[in-house]
Amino acid sequence: MNAALIPWLALSIVALLLCSTFFSLTETALLSLGSHHLWKMREKGRGSRNLEYWFRNSKKVLTTCLVGNNLANTMASVVAASLAYLFTGRASIFIVTAVMTLLTLVFGEVIPKSLGRRFSEQVAPVVMILMRPLTQVMDPLNKVILFVPNIVLRMFGSHLDSIIPGLTEQDLKAMISAGEEEGVIETSEGEMIHSILDLGDTAVREVMVPRVNIVAVPEDAPLARVMQVIVESGFSRLPVYRGSIDRIVGVIYVKDVLARMVPSGDGAAHITAADCMRPPLYVPEARHLQSLLRELQERKMQMAIVVDEYGGTSGIITMEDVVEEIVGEISDEYDRRAPEIQRGPDGTWLVKGSVEIEKVNEHLGINIPEGRSETIGGFILHLAERIPAAGETFRYEGWEFRIERVDAQRVLLISARLLSDTHEGDQ
Repeated sequence: MNAALIPWLALSIVALLLCSTFFSLTETALLSLGSHHLWKMREKGRGSRNLEYWFRNSKKVLTTCLVGNNLANTMASVVAASLAYLFTGRASIFIVTAVMTLLTLVFGEVIPKSLGRRFSEQVAPVVMILMRPLTQVMDPLNKVILFVPNIVLRMFGSHLDSIIPGLTEQDLKAMISAGEEEGVIETSEGEMIHSILDLGDTAVREVMVPRVNIVAVPEDAPLARVMQVIVESGFSRLPVYRGSIDRIVGVIYVKDVLARMVPSGDGAAHITAADCMRPPLYVPEARHLQSLLRELQERKMQMAIVVDEYGGTSGIITMEDVVEEIVGEISDEYDRRAPEIQRGPDGTWLVKGSVEIEKVNEHLGINIPEGRSETIGGFILHLAERIPAAGETFRYEGWEFRIERVDAQRVLLISARLLSDTHEGDQ
């Protein structure tokens, strides 16, 4: 070999590494794209034609990337071995392997794939300008290369179509957000659709009425007493328990009570809740709302009893609770509840102890950690490490929390105000 070839061989290695960089960058950028990116580019009117080719011919484009990348890496190693031979008189396999592995890893894998993933939306339309004609030229070779993998994958019940990016939940949410920005979808409609998509990720425990707030009747309660509780609470159905609230054995409906009371004429004194109740539906705390909603619909039921891992009652959840996760708060003529969070004229906030920490953070602009406690009352108990007395105050991150109402087991109501000196220590 002539020493004059050394510069050309060195340039060839650089060129081949650049090819490897290009193919790795292309592969990662294209695979990071979702269908919503194509939709956005169609709206902007640029780069969409080449991306449409990618979505229609994903297998061919990826095969071109893989073939090109492997050819570039292999040829770069061969050229590097030739270059080493010119310097040492013999090919140093160890040195060539170590150097080329390092260069390929850095410039052919780590850097291009990191950039491709981070800037996929900007990179993909540009690289497809070259990849489209290159893929068309390599189409005959692609068919030959894909033939063998297709046979092998079919033996395992799979196929290459699985590499084509499909429409994911993230794509759908991005398209909805884009539709809101463009004015095609109303904000309220977008929020509703987002809520529907989130049902599959929301656990029952996040929505249920907690055990301490359950209004229920014992199974031996006479119908007159049941009717009194129904009128006082405004609920059309009540859980029925045996012995304690931890053993709910049924659900009683107001229409069933009326159906037994009216014909008897004497108030049905001899009939108890156990005679009218229906079998309950038990669900675990971790169950997702989407599957619960489906089961409630299939069983034509309106209420489910939420149980913990030990079989005790954690709470109840109704069809209305699930629907409210989609459309927001639903109020009727019986809803006379005071707001969970309200601000007084002096800037002091009144907060019920059962309010979720996430909601308190959102309203007050504070950053209370959500890991240890789910409610603001639980957070106060964590700060106090005991059941506090009414009138006690606690400070956290420049806020003063005052206990307004408490019972033997929990904090019922607190007031919160922002201190003027936010550097005062926590109590």
